[in-house]
Amino acid sequence: MITLALLGDVMLERGAMRRLELFPMTLQYARVRLGRGAERVTTLDRMEKLSAEMGTVFGRREDRLVLEP
Repeated sequence: MITLALLGDVMLERGAMRRLELFPMTLQYARVRLGRGAERVTTLDRMEKLSAEMGTVFGRREDRLVLEP
């Protein structure tokens, strides 16, 4: 079974979030890797859609989503 997920990298400056990057990941039994191809597109598309419904708009940069408030 393969599970699609996101790994977040948060950048802080003086206690305030300056940047959030979300990387699509594929999880399998005892194995984690960056999402590729259709898996990556599906994961990023879904996160963009769900976030937009909550009023958060991410920018897409190559292999990740980026939020810079």
